[in-house]
Parts: sequence; C-alpha cells; structure tokens
Amino acid sequence: MAAAESRTSLPFDFLRTVIAQTSGDSPPTRMAVEAIRTAPQGTDRDGLLMALLTGPLAQSAPEWLLATAVESDLNREPQPYRTTGHMELACVALSHPACPDEDRVRLLRECTEAQLGGLGRRESGAALIRAVVAELHRRSATGPTITPELLTAPTPAQLVLGEHGLHEDVFVAALDCLPSGPDKHDGEEDVEAWLERHRAASDAWDNMWSGILRAQTEHHRPLLAWSAQHPAADRVVREHLLSSLPWHVEPALLEEVAAHDLERFGRAVLLTRISRSCRDGLTPAQARERYAEELAAASQEERDYVERFLDEEMQSGYIQTMACRSAVAWVERASRQTWRFLLNPSEARRRTAPGMAGVRRARRRPRHSVRDHFPYCLEPLGAGPRFAPSGRV
Repeated sequence: MAAAESRTSLPFDFLRTVIAQTSGDSPPTRMAVEAIRTAPQGTDRDGLLMALLTGPLAQSAPEWLLATAVESDLNREPQPYRTTGHMELACVALSHPACPDEDRVRLLRECTEAQLGGLGRRESGAALIRAVVAELHRRSATGPTITPELLTAPTPAQLVLGEHGLHEDVFVAALDCLPSGPDKHDGEEDVEAWLERHRAASDAWDNMWSGILRAQTEHHRPLLAWSAQHPAADRVVREHLLSSLPWHVEPALLEEVAAHDLERFGRAVLLTRISRSCRDGLTPAQARERYAEELAAASQEERDYVERFLDEEMQSGYIQTMACRSAVAWVERASRQTWRFLLNPSEARRRTAPGMAGVRRARRRPRHSVRDHFPYCLEPLGAGPRFAPSGRV
C-alpha cells in the first residue's frame, strides 16, 4: 500500500477513500491532514485537500489548511484556453465557514482578475461572493472612459466579465465598474480631431459589449435590466442582441428586444411626418398643432426626441433633410444591420465555434457618415453628437 509513497505515509487515493465516512477527529482524518502538511504540491495533494474540506472537515478546518488550498490554486500554472485554471479548490476553501474574513480579504488581493472572476461563480458561498464584490470595487475605484487601448489592456471588470457562470451580485458589480461610454465634445477641442477620437472610442465600446454579451449569455435579461438605467450602453446592448448574436438569445427575450426596437420605428415615422410638414412650409408651432393628437399619444421620451428637431437651430437644411428621412433611414439600417439575421435566417450562422462563446474576435465596425447613423447618432438624449448648422458639435 505504501509503494507509491514514502515509507511513512499511505497512498493519497487510499486516504481519500478511508476518510469518506469518518469524522473530523478520527485517526484517518488526522493522518490525512499530516500527509497534507508534508506533501509537495500536485494533483494528488489537491484531491486529498478537496476530500477533506468537503468531507470530514466541511464545518471546521485549520486555517493553515485553508490557506494551503487557496495558494495551491493561485500558484498553479495557467492552462491554455482557460481563464481561471480551475479555482474549485480555492472556492471551497474561501467559502469555508472556518475561513476568517481577514484571511479571505488578504488571499483575494493576491488573485489575478481572471482568478477573481473564477471565484465569483454561482457555486461560491455568500461570504466569498461579498468579498469578491468588495475586492472588485477596490480595484476599480475610478472607472475610465472607454478607449481603444482598453481592448488590449482591459480593466478588472472587463476581465471578470469574461468568466462564465458568474454569481448575480458579482455580475452586477462588474457592470457598475466598467468603463463609461465615449466622452462628449467639450466645446473646445477641434471638431475633426474629436470626431476621429470619438469614432475609435465608439468602435471600442461596441467591441467591448460584443465580447461581454457572448461571454454572459446566461445573463442577457439581467443585463438589459441594468442597461435600462445606463442609456449609453442600452442601445449598443440591444442592437447586438438583435444584429450580432440573435442565436445566443433566449427566444422570448429576443422577441421583447425586437418589439422594443420596433417602437423606435413609430417614433421615426412621427418625426418624418412632422419634419416634412415643416419643410413644406409649416412653422414648428403649426406642426405641433397639426400633430397634437399623435404627440399626446406618444411617450414622454418620444415627445422629447421629436421636440429636439423643432428647435429653431435644428431647422437648418442639413438637419431637416436627415429628419425627413428618419423613417427611411430606420428601415435601411434594420434591413442592412439590425434585423438582417432575423429577416434572413439562412445567413444566421454561428460566428464562433462551439465552446468558444467567450473568446471574442475583435470586430471593427465600418465607418459610416452621420446620415448612415441617423437617427441613432442623436440617441439616446444627450448621449450623441449634436450637429448645429455651423458644424459645431
């Protein structure tokens, strides 16, 4: 029995078997604990540690044993195609009722962001989840504005959101710590320089959410609830669910997202009708009166949106021409991009191999003119560039 080990110890496979039905103070358990104390790191020792912490020592365990279990996972060499390199042992140890809070905090600070995400899974204990959320907030004290550089040097929140099976609390905390959307024009920077920088930041913003949505397929509905309070993210998230990965979306949720998008078409139609009446000679006040019934039936958001185009400074030929094409532009965009796969199911092929949903290939959106983006370049309210007749933003 001792042939595979030193003369003073029993094989670890044998020890795992005999402690399965023993108590925490039994001779076999004490023998297994002593074997752990002197054994080198390896899969055999890790297996015995797991057997102890989930078996006879599930309610009470020495602190040094818990620390050994955590450090075994932290020190393991990363494996190809795995972000966390299996953190199950550390998860059990840090969720253990005998793990002191101060040790939990200290050991979490030694984790990489990927390991932190691995410890924030649904199966982790409540105390560990709280500690992971606190550590994530500590590492993300100041949330940056999105830039292209954050795709190659991501923030802790971005790395955590690359992990599958996150606990709901960790998922929401990571969302709150993400970079904010592209910054607005400050009124002083050269417009052309800002537009160039803004396009690059918008591409990075788009790619970041594309990766998150592919990695977090089980969290699409909570993500929509979160994005409803974050307008800069809401449009991008909804558009990706419809246009980039509808095959990853729960059918009932996809139907809800599609219905929500169709509501924008109704708003575009109303804006088109009002703008064309102004183009044909009505004043904004007369247009409001003519379409008073439709405006009264619209939501406050829709009314606010239409009212923006009735301001005097928005009555320039360029802006008015775009507003008059609002409904047409919506249909063009839907057929070419947003609704493409829904309208043409034969084109809806998976763009990632099975099991690779969380591995994203960076996608750069083609550059479009303001006309191509209209009316989305001015949505949501206050989030996009505003083009005055003079060319100012």
